[in-house]
Amino acid sequence: MLNIRFVPIARREFEDARDWYEERNRGLGQRFEAAVHAKLLSIREHPELYAVAHNDLREASVGKFPYTIYFRVDIDEVIVASVFHNSRNPDVWQSRLDDA
Repeated sequence: MLNIRFVPIARREFEDARDWYEERNRGLGQRFEAAVHAKLLSIREHPELYAVAHNDLREASVGKFPYTIYFRVDIDEVIVASVFHNSRNPDVWQSRLDDA
């Protein structure tokens, strides 16, 4: 099974979003975290099911939350490049392609 590795900025995006949801409504941050983890499990098992967004970077929507996980598959791991809010400018995550 593939390992999952976040690039540092993607980890911060995820944690900031989780914390933001939790501050707004107790338990909502935990639900966001669970939704992200469930999507990561699906990606880990079948990464090829997700559409290519740009070059070799794929995208997976996070269920009921307006976030998309952008990732690439390496030999033995899934590299998460971004956990990105859908209302943000996509140029931001696309500028990180060399980091992932």
